[in-house]
Amino acid sequence: MPANAKDMLLSNQGLNWTFIGPPKSGKTHLARTAAEWAIKKGMLVKAFIAPRAELIGYAQRDIEYEILEDPTWDSAARNFTTQMSDTFDRQLAVWEKATPAPGLLILDTMNKGPSMGVMRKIIREEGDDNFQKLNNKFQPYVTYALRMESLMARIDLFRWRTNAHVIMLWHQEMKEYEAAGISHVEQEKVGGQFKTFTHYKQAMLPDMWGKKAQESVLAYTDVAFYTQPVINSNPYRCELKVLSDGVRQAGARMPILGALQRMQSVPNDFAALMSVVEGVK
Repeated sequence: MPANAKDMLLSNQGLNWTFIGPPKSGKTHLARTAAEWAIKKGMLVKAFIAPRAELIGYAQRDIEYEILEDPTWDSAARNFTTQMSDTFDRQLAVWEKATPAPGLLILDTMNKGPSMGVMRKIIREEGDDNFQKLNNKFQPYVTYALRMESLMARIDLFRWRTNAHVIMLWHQEMKEYEAAGISHVEQEKVGGQFKTFTHYKQAMLPDMWGKKAQESVLAYTDVAFYTQPVINSNPYRCELKVLSDGVRQAGARMPILGALQRMQSVPNDFAALMSVVEGVK
């Protein structure tokens, strides 16, 4: 017999959160407030950390973590030994089956951790990080997009099986975003001849390889907000951009944007966000 959505309470449901922003824009601060919120509620907190330096932001918090890194990776020496992807898959499976189940999973950062692990595994398989030398220089990017789709689905399944909140932190990059649907045609000189290319409007997106992978991140995310510093703030603080402005692809599946929009500034504080979520009827 089919389930009924009327039985789902957002206040009790683990959600999939994505926060995108440049370095030092408040991403780790936000994740730390989430950890503090979860710990106060008696929840277990787990984290994947990459690079290792991100761990400094969680000092003295009761968080079990796994560092994702490849100590011997050296492109210049053509040493493509990588363990990041396998470590992530193995530890995620362990935490998924743990009793009691975790209440919060932090991935800080996604682009230097799981995403990097996926690409390094592809480089290891190809035997070269200079894709121009391959028979098909585009294939690694196609493979990357497909594997990232699978990885995002796996993380989403984790939150459904454990009912844990998942917080993914991404650095941002400006890139053409085909899904926006705003295109223009340009003539570009290639090999001495002009060719016609279709380009799309640029947007701030998660820092990833290729043009297709970003769509899988936003597709699996319940909440996609952007972090940014408040210019000239004293004391220094950061805030969240919660509405799409044509450059930032912000938004949420839940009807919370109206309440957040009425705030003069949305703080990068998880407890404040959850108070709005818990008010949804």
